[in-house]
Amino acid sequence: MNSMTMDDGRDEDAQDKPSQLPARLEPMMLGHLLVSGDVEQYRRWRDRVEAIEHQRDLDLAPDSESALILEEKEAWIQMKTTGRLGSAFGLALGLLWTSAFLPVFAQHYDLGLWALVFLLPLPIAWRLGVRLWEDASLGGMRDVGQSPSLRRRVRALVRGLFRGFGAGFGFGFTLTFMQLLLTAFWNPASSILAELSVDTLQATFAGISHGIFGMLLAPLVSRGTPSVEEEEYRALEAAEVPRLPSGE
Repeated sequence: MNSMTMDDGRDEDAQDKPSQLPARLEPMMLGHLLVSGDVEQYRRWRDRVEAIEHQRDLDLAPDSESALILEEKEAWIQMKTTGRLGSAFGLALGLLWTSAFLPVFAQHYDLGLWALVFLLPLPIAWRLGVRLWEDASLGGMRDVGQSPSLRRRVRALVRGLFRGFGAGFGFGFTLTFMQLLLTAFWNPASSILAELSVDTLQATFAGISHGIFGMLLAPLVSRGTPSVEEEEYRALEAAEVPRLPSGE
């Protein structure tokens, strides 16, 4: 009887775990804000959404060390902010590529409004980029640790270069590969295998370019948690305070 009760409790806990929020939620909240102008209501909803997302990321933490880091709300916010900034950086590069490629291709095949189809991969690449940059940020906070030394910071920066490359590569490859696949509707290769091979090769070059630029954001993903950084900053401030001269 007791075991059944415990099992039921575990089932209830599993049901209470936060799930993925619908993508339309944020636009609906913004739409309500624009129509009603109720800023306080929007803030309450925003706080609730953040609490759900925070708990979900805690539940999905890959290990106990990551979960301990994410328990700090400021560290979680830093991870989410880094994810958006890194993905926005990749999106800017992707839009440069799209603005150069799309008009030429659309004019050559007289696509008209069909050219807008090539914008469909952008949200997919965005979401993947956010996830990759969030993982990179969390990895950097793990590398720095709670008692960072110069050696640990240098190691975190070196690893940040690789993480920046990986996140940038993932965004660039995904966006370019999906856009190149769409071109097959108007300019198909001789076979499916040939199409996939050519698209993969070109997307790899694009991913490498994105990855190289992503390495510029290595300092962004090599930071410790806000509490660690603040504590170290205070220690540096205390060390730089000049001592008063002894009484004459």
